[in-house]
Amino acid sequence: MGNGFEGLSPDDVVSMTYGEILIPHHTFKVGEFKAKMKGVLPGNNELKDKWLTEGQSCEILKPGAKGWQKGKVRITLEFCPDEPESPLDDLRQQLKQIQHQ
Repeated sequence: MGNGFEGLSPDDVVSMTYGEILIPHHTFKVGEFKAKMKGVLPGNNELKDKWLTEGQSCEILKPGAKGWQKGKVRITLEFCPDEPESPLDDLRQQLKQIQHQ
């Protein structure tokens, strides 16, 4: 994903501090968001599933690239914490686990 963003699982809960996007309330599960998104996407259920899971075939052109690149694009909900975890947090957690063994 990159830029500090990570994909969310269907059971993760999101709380928006303002505005309602597709969902009529401020707190919702990612799966609920995806289900609502399916309702607003045009096309049949198979096409909607492709947009939200495996991805839809496409080609992209990036600045500086030598040409079009074939691949897939999909719609996803990602999260980036305001205060990213320290790279040492994982090491600290592992040390705590070793100490408790």
